[in-house]
Amino acid sequence: MDRRLYAVRPVSADDAELVHLRALERVLVEQNGIGPTIVAPDGGSVPVPRTLNRLLQEITHILANGDAVDVVSVPSELTIVEAAELLNESEAEVKELIQEGHLPVPSGSPARIPLPDVVAFRNQRDSERRQALEELIQLNQDLGFYAKR
Repeated sequence: MDRRLYAVRPVSADDAELVHLRALERVLVEQNGIGPTIVAPDGGSVPVPRTLNRLLQEITHILANGDAVDVVSVPSELTIVEAAELLNESEAEVKELIQEGHLPVPSGSPARIPLPDVVAFRNQRDSERRQALEELIQLNQDLGFYAKR
């Protein structure tokens, strides 16, 4: 799944760029549902799509904090191996998730699962895990094992 867009990775900012990155963080915010607009050298302008703006916000924040960033592309359909990698599971576990109906039956040759289905499953699973953890923390607090927040 590691399909790099460019050969030079990861990317980090030098000290001179940090000031500009921090300023850019303030520009990339959306206000009233409207994000930034890019002005071309010829004077034309293009609004930054929401999806790209979210990525730019995240990347800019990471770089402004002095960390490096790497970007990988993810195909719109995943093999079982790629789905397993994205879910941080084994291939056998992904096959079991398919058999149990948690993921759709792959189609094509080689077998592929639509990325949105894998991401939706991962998000749902993560949400359920967070909720279970919150309940466990609350139970431990109620029993006096942890201090209340």
